[in-house]
Amino acid sequence: FPFVLLMWSMLDFLLLYGDGKFANHWLFWQDFIPWFNADNPSGDVLTADFYKGLLIAGIIIGVAVAIKRLWMGVYLGKRTYTNYGKELAKVMNDMLLVSIIATIGRD
Repeated sequence: FPFVLLMWSMLDFLLLYGDGKFANHWLFWQDFIPWFNADNPSGDVLTADFYKGLLIAGIIIGVAVAIKRLWMGVYLGKRTYTNYGKELAKVMNDMLLVSIIATIGRD
């Protein structure tokens, strides 16, 4: 969810925030459907300060959660390795022995 929030906020800033033609009317170049061109006023939502604050909050929350998850993964991974490193080395050596025996058996 944080990645979706971050990407949505960044894409919104790039494509929909502001007073450009595309931001106000996605299909501004066509005249067939008047709902999607300048005949239909788009309102002031895309230029409102509240909307800008919402997008900035989405970016900050997405980045903060990503950094927190990265830090927690490194921290907990280090603790797991510190606590179970010797047992993990034994298991990996046993797996290596099994793969060597399987290779000899195949020949």
